[in-house]
Amino acid sequence: MQRTPALCARLHEKQTGWRQRLVETLTEGSGSRDMPPLVLHARVAAALECLMAALEHWVAIEGRQGLGSVVDEAFDALVPTKR
Repeated sequence: MQRTPALCARLHEKQTGWRQRLVETLTEGSGSRDMPPLVLHARVAAALECLMAALEHWVAIEGRQGLGSVVDEAFDALVPTKR
């Protein structure tokens, strides 16, 4: 799928639809009602891109590492590190 432009484009198109639904779901959640919409949109976009980066990496390494740990590693990259 990653190497087929039409499939890759369709996945990104689907993600665009997911973004709004995810934002709406988070808005309905108890902890996100007071969060500014831009913050929710940015977090959803970042989460989806982390997922895509993890999938691309997992395919590139031919599944030699568990997908769950690859996804965790991608999300961990968003956490600021101390210098």
